[in-house]
Parts: sequence; C-alpha cells; structure tokens
Amino acid sequence: DDGPNTTITPQVLDVLRKYDVKATFFMLGYLMEDNSDMARRVYEEGHLLANHTYSHTYDDIYASTDAFMKEIEKTEELILDTVDSEDEYFPIVRFPGGSHEVGKYKDIKGDIKDVLAEEGYYHCDWNSLNGDAEGKTKDAEGLFEFFEKNTSTSKNAVVLMHDTVSKQ
Repeated sequence: DDGPNTTITPQVLDVLRKYDVKATFFMLGYLMEDNSDMARRVYEEGHLLANHTYSHTYDDIYASTDAFMKEIEKTEELILDTVDSEDEYFPIVRFPGGSHEVGKYKDIKGDIKDVLAEEGYYHCDWNSLNGDAEGKTKDAEGLFEFFEKNTSTSKNAVVLMHDTVSKQ
C-alpha cells in the first residue's frame, strides 16, 4: 500500500526480483502522477497495479460514495495509462484503513462496497500483517517474526505491507 515513490519502491522491487516474487501494489493516484516512471517499473517487472484511491485523505474520500468513486476513477485512469492494454488491468481496490465497517466511516464503507460491486470493482483487505505500520522500526527479521505471530492461516495469506517513505 501507499506507493509508488523513488525511495522505498525500488528497494522493494529489488527484493522481490531477487526472490522471484510477484506482488500487488495498491497505489495512490497522486503518487503515480509524481512517480510515473516508478509505477511503470512496477508494471514492467510483472507486478499488479491496484487502486488505493487518489489522495488517501479519509475525510475527503469517505465524504460520500461519489467522492470515493471519483478518487477510484481518477487513479484507474492513471493505472490504465501505465499498463500496455486494458487486458492487463484488474479492477481491484483497497480501502484506505481497510473496508471493515467499524469506526467513524463504518456506514459509508458499506454503501461504497455496494457501489463498487455495481460498477464491476472488487475490493481486497488483508488477513495478515508484518508490523511495518506499528510505529517501531523493524529489520527484516523483526518484520518476519511479527508476520509469523500474526498470521493465522497457512495458505492464502494477504499480507499488508507499506511502500511509503515513512516506513523503511
């Protein structure tokens, strides 16, 4: 989540290439505009470009279903401009903060899920974490230990990891 950028994204891509792993990058539209070459590199290295809204600004994106969809559509255009053909685009969205219907935005998230489905989009959450957003810097071993402790499934784990300059 939360990329692309020119600091962390290349490091992530280098590790993924080293171990021949493919990933889904839930990208922010405004960062795709600022880092279009990096978004293109993600695509060219065989990873899926996915939609994480344009701004990631909760009060703006969760103001209404229309506001959310405008952000999705704006980022979708950027993804389509990056991939070689529409056949290589999959309409999948990750809600900033997750799609869980709890907290301040619980009611609107349910409405957004309905609109996404009507418009042919899928949404994806996670069922595992590596702890990179927990406030304390961890090395690779620490991230993996957190992942092992917080993963309750041995197959089909969807791990939330962040591709942002504030999380090395």
